[in-house]
Amino acid sequence: MIDETTGAFATDYSEIDVYDGTSDDWSVGQLPYDLLLHSTNVLDGQIILVAGGGTITGSTFSCTMRYGSGKMVADLWWALMT
Repeated sequence: MIDETTGAFATDYSEIDVYDGTSDDWSVGQLPYDLLLHSTNVLDGQIILVAGGGTITGSTFSCTMRYGSGKMVADLWWALMT
């Protein structure tokens, strides 16, 4: 769930998947939320994902986020991970 006031994402660390940089593509299984991603949800340079799918292209992490009736596309520069 997303707090629309702060833009913060709920984090249920019991159900997460982590992209570790070993593949250009990533996908995860069925999880409670369509996609919850936040730049602060990073451990040791890894991107923590809790649902959805996307592609690493060059230095940019791209994914489609969908929640409620809204949809948005977010680009997160890999530089944020370092």
